[in-house]
Amino acid sequence: MLSAPDGWILDYFAGSGTTGHAVINLNREDGGDRRFVLVEMGDHFDTVLVPRVLKATYSKDWKDGAPVDRKGVSALYKILRLESYDDTLENITLRRDDTSRAVLFDKDGQPTTLGESYLLKYQLALESRASRLQSERFDKPFHATLKALAPRPDGRGGVAVQAVPVDMVETFNLLLGLRVRRMWSMTNDGQQAVLVSGVVRDGADWTTPVVVLWWDTQDVKEETLVSWLKGLRAREDDVIGPARLRYVNGDASFSRLWAEDEPWTPLEPEFQRRMFDVAEEG
Repeated sequence: MLSAPDGWILDYFAGSGTTGHAVINLNREDGGDRRFVLVEMGDHFDTVLVPRVLKATYSKDWKDGAPVDRKGVSALYKILRLESYDDTLENITLRRDDTSRAVLFDKDGQPTTLGESYLLKYQLALESRASRLQSERFDKPFHATLKALAPRPDGRGGVAVQAVPVDMVETFNLLLGLRVRRMWSMTNDGQQAVLVSGVVRDGADWTTPVVVLWWDTQDVKEETLVSWLKGLRAREDDVIGPARLRYVNGDASFSRLWAEDEPWTPLEPEFQRRMFDVAEEG
């Protein structure tokens, strides 16, 4: 409710951002800490809604495109973009060997009786499996991309299929339902790693501590990674040890250099399960 000074406001049909604008102004007037979630699928999200929210945050009043005052409010905004159905189709790659092609199709390229049954029931499930979670996205998580329909970069309007960045760290946080407490990052001569610390729900309470480690498995040396983690342990009152769950991308081979009583679990199976293993209804 807007009257609650620390409430959450959700608008599933955000339009031009009127709800967000109203919440910002109300917080400015009474010093409240209301937060809002705006959901929109139209192209005007980028061209109208986001600029309006940012301008309202910076200044209360504007005239001729310029702020009248500097009465801004402190705010942090996170923009999440969901993969659309069309985006998903663009990322499907079907893999079929010569033997299966000869069995499923005749010499004219038409499906055989067996082929028709296969195409209807199994093609997407089997042949596209490798394209659902590409291993290189986990080997180099900070450089992950997928094909998506995005505004044309040449400014001529419309959309085109482009390779867009994917935030693997944030995606896994959302899949876990992780309430992030803190994040640390390492950048050393092109070597990157990120450690996320937070909690997940245990029944009605958020009490299960979790840490998630992401690193460029092809670029970062294991000794460098372990040295960085041990430095964090010494400086940050050991955020790693008390965690009940410790996830890491890659094969966790670095863990042989770590404490034996603090195992790390490869996160790919959990990522796969939460992303795709959804029970069908109906």
